[in-house]
Amino acid sequence: MKKPETKDIEAIYEAFRAYYGQVPDWVKVMGELAPDGLYHYYNLRNIGVNEGVLPRKVKELVLIGMNLIRRYPPGLRAHVKGALDAGCTPAEIAEVIVTAMVSGAACSIMDGPQILLEELAKRKKE
Repeated sequence: MKKPETKDIEAIYEAFRAYYGQVPDWVKVMGELAPDGLYHYYNLRNIGVNEGVLPRKVKELVLIGMNLIRRYPPGLRAHVKGALDAGCTPAEIAEVIVTAMVSGAACSIMDGPQILLEELAKRKKE
């Protein structure tokens, strides 16, 4: 495997700056303390967000949905920006939000009562 050089890490910082508008703190920390990890993460990340079989626009919409379900605002902000940069319309993003609501609500409706019933059953036995 290729060992990253200082110029590689600087190029990663610049790519994150272009994508996010800044270099996130976690990227700086990894660049200083674990440059190999950052380098390989960045290369894998590029497969997930750059043009490929799926256009970048579609990948950004998928990532918006995932970050909504995970309830991860930093990722959501980054990928809303990325989706708009990739040519998504606000209406497309809004539809992903509605789609994520279906999944998020389904998890709540299906898992919440089941776990409550399990806990109540355990307490009856005690």
